[in-house]
Amino acid sequence: MTAAQGVVIDQALAIDQALALDFTDEWDFSGGWELTLSDLPDGLDYAVLGGVEGPSVCIFGTPSYSGTSTLTFNANAAGVSAEALGNLVVAAPAHNLSLALDLAVGEQVTDAPAHVYASGLVPDSAWTLTARSTPTVIAFGIVGANGQLATTANLPAGLEACWHSLTLDGTLADLTYAQAMV
Repeated sequence: MTAAQGVVIDQALAIDQALALDFTDEWDFSGGWELTLSDLPDGLDYAVLGGVEGPSVCIFGTPSYSGTSTLTFNANAAGVSAEALGNLVVAAPAHNLSLALDLAVGEQVTDAPAHVYASGLVPDSAWTLTARSTPTVIAFGIVGANGQLATTANLPAGLEACWHSLTLDGTLADLTYAQAMV
């Protein structure tokens, strides 16, 4: 058996992908066979398909993280065993972090709404929105299973009169740190 075909899929999108396996040597599958697959990324599973013509694999689920994984396929039939490797690339979704304030320069900031939107983040990861000059966390939460967040947070009372900024912090699907400021 040689390596299975390479596969590229998108993070946070459900898949149901059949993989062709190339058995280059003479294999006798008539007496039964066994196939295992290891090293799948989090959120994915597999099912073995096929009959007397030999096995194939279907990968299914929703990958949690982006990156490249080397999958290990192990086949056994009629006393013959083989191992093959195949690459699975989970592509990170495009990311976007944006902040908007419904506020003009010089207006009262207390209770002003800050609109937050982000995509391409690690599902179920933490995010924070911080008002600065004196750092004050004004909102925080967990990114949705689709890698997105959308919320509105009101600026708190008691911010001193000076220049302020808002900072959104999170983790992108490729596990790098992300920040947006307004």
